[in-house]
Amino acid sequence: MFKVRWTHYLTALCALLATTGTLLAQPRKTSGAELSARLVSQVRPVYPPEAKAKGIEGLVRLDITVNTKGEVTNVEVLSGPELLREASAEAVRQWRYQPFEYEVIGTVHVNFVLADKDKPAKPKSNV
Repeated sequence: MFKVRWTHYLTALCALLATTGTLLAQPRKTSGAELSARLVSQVRPVYPPEAKAKGIEGLVRLDITVNTKGEVTNVEVLSGPELLREASAEAVRQWRYQPFEYEVIGTVHVNFVLADKDKPAKPKSNV
């Protein structure tokens, strides 16, 4: 009877340790505010010429994973104008953060706004 209980407890303990190890290895969700506070280096995106020529502006939302060294290891575009998405992702991949104790996931935003001089001329109305 003692052997049966011991085996049962040992199996349960092994399962618990395996689950705990898996949970600890998964990235933790963090707020955009915490990410902003820990941002050390922020590469600005290059405005895509086609988007600039078409006068496209807007906000691109991205989910990022940051490792314990503060390096962005994964970028997933959530929303934003299609022509601005790749430039945003390319820039965000180069961002650096203060080191974290564990890998984190959070949402960041990249806002594209054209200077007045770069906006395409609006056609004149004959009304």
